[in-house]
Amino acid sequence: MKRTLLFLLLLAMVHVSQAQFSFGLRGGMNFSRLPSNTYELDDPQTRIKTISESYTGFHAGVMAQISLMGVFVMPEVLFVSTGHDLVLEREGEPDRFFQQKFSQLDIPVMVGAKIGPMRAGLGPVASILLNSSSDLPDEAGFRERFNPATYGFQLGAGMNL
Repeated sequence: MKRTLLFLLLLAMVHVSQAQFSFGLRGGMNFSRLPSNTYELDDPQTRIKTISESYTGFHAGVMAQISLMGVFVMPEVLFVSTGHDLVLEREGEPDRFFQQKFSQLDIPVMVGAKIGPMRAGLGPVASILLNSSSDLPDEAGFRERFNPATYGFQLGAGMNL
């Protein structure tokens, strides 16, 4: 009986040891770009145009990865700072440039597979708007309305070095 119990205990330890758990920090830069678009305001001589140049932001947070038999689940919590540049156009006045900035909390959960050093995954991501700021002048008559939370999907691929 003791040998059977010891064998089952060793077998369970080997099975559990195949599951790997890792925890770490995540950080980097992100680049966002809006398509060129013009927004007409209440005043017919006033317009806001998006500038389609890239805006550089950053992200930082924590991640965990649980792997078992070549499949992994990777939840993350990231603080993301992003934005875009816009221009206020008024007839008879010089153009005025301004920035719109966003701070949000992204919570992605990737599920994927590892094959050798390569990995690929997909999963949902929830984004919660923490703050938005703009140096757009108040007299423009433009009021911001943003969703406090959005949901989407992400797809990723990588290589372990």
